[in-house]
Amino acid sequence: MENNSRKVGDIVVPNKGPHKGVKHKIIAIRPDGKYNVQPMGLPASSIKYRLGAVAVTDADLNESLSEGVKTVPVSSLKKGDKLHGSKLEIVSVSAGARTPAGKMEVTVMDDKGRKVTKVWGKHTKVGVVDDSVNENQPATAPSKPKTEPLVAPGKPGTGSPKPRRL
Repeated sequence: MENNSRKVGDIVVPNKGPHKGVKHKIIAIRPDGKYNVQPMGLPASSIKYRLGAVAVTDADLNESLSEGVKTVPVSSLKKGDKLHGSKLEIVSVSAGARTPAGKMEVTVMDDKGRKVTKVWGKHTKVGVVDDSVNENQPATAPSKPKTEPLVAPGKPGTGSPKPRRL
């Protein structure tokens, strides 16, 4: 058995396969030095691995999330955040009256414009694309849209017409 730096229960992110970029949990360490990992946060029907887990080597795992991605708890997500590894954008985050205790209701919009509501644990950490990475690029001030002065209908220069009685 090789000397492994990881142990059962560690969270890793594979860099290849059908669930690349998704957090996985190490569920076993094999005698040949490979790790059996299982995706986290996916229902069993969505897992694309046969028998629900897959064996990976150290070379198949990312050391950390890619640059420009930060992990934050679900409770600190904001409208407009983009989730890492997918094309989902946060529309709203709430802990409504019907949401179970310790859970957050997150509504996301995919690239096709469909809204999907998901319920996640309040302290679950998710990868979010970090916009502050591009701080060294100068920010351009948003230009104000040119607005034309409002002119009331009627003769030019006469102001608004008198209200009509019916």
